Amino acid sequence: MGSLTTTTNRLLIIDDETSMGTLIARVATQCGFETIHAANGKLAVVGFCWGGGKSFAFAAHRPGLTADFVFYGPQPPDITTITAPVYGFYAGNDARISSAVPDTIKAMKAAHKKYEPVIYDGAGHGFMRAGEAPDPSPANKKAREEGFARLIAELKKM
Repeated sequence: MGSLTTTTNRLLIIDDETSMGTLIARVATQCGFETIHAANGKLAVVGFCWGGGKSFAFAAHRPGLTADFVFYGPQPPDITTITAPVYGFYAGNDARISSAVPDTIKAMKAAHKKYEPVIYDGAGHGFMRAGEAPDPSPANKKAREEGFARLIAELKKM
């Protein structure tokens, strides 16, 4: 069985064995974001790579989610229950994931869901990590800077 831990900063760490049901139950019972006095009572999820896909899937299972930030993650099979806006961050040089973005746009639009993807030209999969390396490619560095600024700007709106 995989592990699911809660850190003191209310961050959940999951692995491949963690079921969506377990994740949802843990968020509901252990995060306690509703009781943190400095919090505003809103919940957003951010996922990268495999976690990007999981965060997108989580949005389909969590009513009341305020926002979902998907970094290079695929669309879940069923998007009809998504209630939160989904903000996508994709790499232009990542056909495995980014080639599906046009279909995801169509599916989300048809389901009347808010989906705002950005594809960063020339960036590779994992640009948020690669863009902070000591010798990043210009495209990864630019994508990281722009993606991080976009993430922070959207979080501040919450």
